[in-house]
Amino acid sequence: MIKVEKLSFGYPEEAKNALQDISFQVPEGSFVVLCGQSGSGKSTLLRHLKKEQIPAGKKTGSVRIAGESIVHMSDRNSCQWIGYVGQWVEEQIVTDQVWHELAFGLENLGIDREEMQIRVAEMAEYFGISNWFDKKIDRLSGGQKQILNLAAITVMQPKILLLDEPTAQLDPIGAERFLQTVKKLNEDFGITVILSEQRLEQALPLADQVLILHKGRLLGQVSPQKLPTFLIEKEKEYGREFPISAGMPIGIRLVKKALELDTDYSLPSAKLSSVLAPLTIKDGKEWLSNWCQAFCQHSFPKTKKILQENHMKAEKKNKSFALVAKEISFGYQRHDTLLKDLWVSIPKGCIYGILGGNGAGKSTLLKLFSGIYKPQHGKIRSNGTCVYLPQNPKLMFTELTVEEELMEVFLYNRKKQGNSIFHQTSCQNKDNQQLPEQLSQVKKILKILHLEEQSQSNPMDLSGGQAQKLAFGKLLLMEADLICLDEPTKGLDALGKKELAKLLQACQEIGKTIIIVSHDISFCANYTQYCSLLFQGRFVATAKTKDFFKENRFYTTQTRKLASLSFPDCLTDEDLLKEMEERMRQEKKIL
Repeated sequence: MIKVEKLSFGYPEEAKNALQDISFQVPEGSFVVLCGQSGSGKSTLLRHLKKEQIPAGKKTGSVRIAGESIVHMSDRNSCQWIGYVGQWVEEQIVTDQVWHELAFGLENLGIDREEMQIRVAEMAEYFGISNWFDKKIDRLSGGQKQILNLAAITVMQPKILLLDEPTAQLDPIGAERFLQTVKKLNEDFGITVILSEQRLEQALPLADQVLILHKGRLLGQVSPQKLPTFLIEKEKEYGREFPISAGMPIGIRLVKKALELDTDYSLPSAKLSSVLAPLTIKDGKEWLSNWCQAFCQHSFPKTKKILQENHMKAEKKNKSFALVAKEISFGYQRHDTLLKDLWVSIPKGCIYGILGGNGAGKSTLLKLFSGIYKPQHGKIRSNGTCVYLPQNPKLMFTELTVEEELMEVFLYNRKKQGNSIFHQTSCQNKDNQQLPEQLSQVKKILKILHLEEQSQSNPMDLSGGQAQKLAFGKLLLMEADLICLDEPTKGLDALGKKELAKLLQACQEIGKTIIIVSHDISFCANYTQYCSLLFQGRFVATAKTKDFFKENRFYTTQTRKLASLSFPDCLTDEDLLKEMEERMRQEKKIL
């Protein structure tokens, strides 16, 4: 169905190619997951598989769809045969009502009215849209909007679905429902699916094949069960660990770790490649149970807990609060109250996580905390200045280059008017004099954010993860006391999340308070000290992070689900991997 041969591509005025010599084939009806670190070229590659999405730049190589060159494909066939759903939910919606959105593509294809009505009715029933068929789109949750985007594409009966991190703005349960719907489309209608995704623990069990990108190059095409051995072999070949390894689901990381630690056996490559990884929680539990039988045969004194102790930093003698909210109520319409009598006290100098489903009011609450909205009832008191990072970081960008975006913050802080500093040369003032102090700070931030190579790029050309880092860098330069982040890990790979966590912890060490709204349960489990669950306008659960996730059954980590019987104290991937390493070390010592 899809054949890519020696595809290379570079954006205008960029020194390095975004894609380099990529070749692969996708059989008809396959479900393929495309993965790689932020900026590796995933979105760029997907855009080359749809004619209307191909970016401007220098391109070599070819892309063929069902034997036909994509360049010569008619506009009608491209629109009808190849569906594309991106990570920015709002950007793809073009009408104001649900049924209008379902009919929009068919109207543009010139489908007659009777057939259009049948197709729209079928899709509404298939996707479970019937109950909100006549609703205004602005009344839908993020998950409903993304299901609507998928339905509006599917109603045109495409042969191929291209999905660019479509679950980035969905809560864990909503993301799982969305991906299961995609898999159902794949199985029921034989639609070929290529899915770019960071939530690999939910995506890989659905996949037939995995494409792995690294710095614009294709590392390989492999079945998901063979990822541990594939990664080990590639890392030996390149002499380093790939960032994508840390972002793999816990089942794959367990097998990879076990093979790396099992130094008593020199498995030949052929035998090594036969080791299959568990992709589901059920298979993972069975694998871990078998592993415990093999490597935990002897009892020995329980070692000191290896669990991460991030939450202990919050247990300071100083019990002052950065923010206190009492009896908060808020609604966008008179008879529609989103938040109801909400109470919360956030300790000063902590990282505080807020979880909940799409439409629960999490983003609204952050806007109330930061002063963008005013509560209709109740009071909010904060100890210091507050800044806010929205879900779409590109809303914060106003300049032509990444460097200028950061310099703009200095201009704001110095109360300069206009953008005259950039009229002649970047980072110069009206008298053509350099601003060494500000420029030095900007260079430092770029280095910390790993955006040095993108310093002269247009912010709108950045990948989702790079845009997220740049927006956060702007917040850091504003030197606020309270930082509110709305889905800050969206678009970030595992390495990017660790880098973000280091920045958050550095802010925490100098007394800043960070409030995170996130669907990333693993990130919250690793790096927050307190968590709250927002439901029906109130916090129904608030606790220290470890206690919060140990008590929950659904809103908890994959590691907790997988290891609850074998290693009940393990909450995160790192907890379990370190415990495994310690068990193997002690078992071998006894033997």
